[in-house]
Amino acid sequence: MISWLTECARHVHDSIEGYRAAVEKAENPRLAEIFAIRLAKREETFERLNTALTDLGEEPVESGSALGTLHELWSWVTAGFDDGDEAIADRVEEGEDYLKERIEEALEDDDLSPPEREALAMALEEVARGEFFAGQLLADLDA
Repeated sequence: MISWLTECARHVHDSIEGYRAAVEKAENPRLAEIFAIRLAKREETFERLNTALTDLGEEPVESGSALGTLHELWSWVTAGFDDGDEAIADRVEEGEDYLKERIEEALEDDDLSPPEREALAMALEEVARGEFFAGQLLADLDA
């Protein structure tokens, strides 16, 4: 059975790929820079989750989710990137919403060890900031 920590690390990896695509496809250089900052934060979160996995004796994650659920979502996300910056921001927000929901679901598991719970709570905090960022960005683009 795959641990919640491993599953969430895989989803975080998927979101990294989504942010990379957002950086590449953004038309506005400032928007690309902002996505690059979020990408760096997400990569830090991924590394922290992998450190937690290693500390718990589990294998670190090297690729995205096994079922590709979030990968498929991010593929759908990137397909919309040719529609301009507002579409990119909308797709990023949807990806952030999904990721946040998955981590919240993991944190509801009463069987998590304290180190797992701590690592997931840290990831949730960063993802929540990403979700807020995407929502604000979308509101600014709509204005």
